[in-house]
Amino acid sequence: MAAAQAKEKFQAGDFAGAATLFEQAAAEVGPENLAALRTNIGACFVQMGQFADAVAQYKMAIELEPASYEAHRMCAVC
Repeated sequence: MAAAQAKEKFQAGDFAGAATLFEQAAAEVGPENLAALRTNIGACFVQMGQFADAVAQYKMAIELEPASYEAHRMCAVC
């Protein structure tokens, strides 16, 4: 539920609110979805101009799911 609300906030431009909700969702899900949530949190940080925080999130996602194309791509962009 928190992830769906986070996506709505992200689309509405409330990146800080989205990051908070993605963090809540990360605490609620199993490890199979955690990498995607970390990637989403990283995207929130990018939108807020917090690139070091974004890279940290992308690196966590890569540790969880080394084959994640999106996490590698976004980390390289930062």
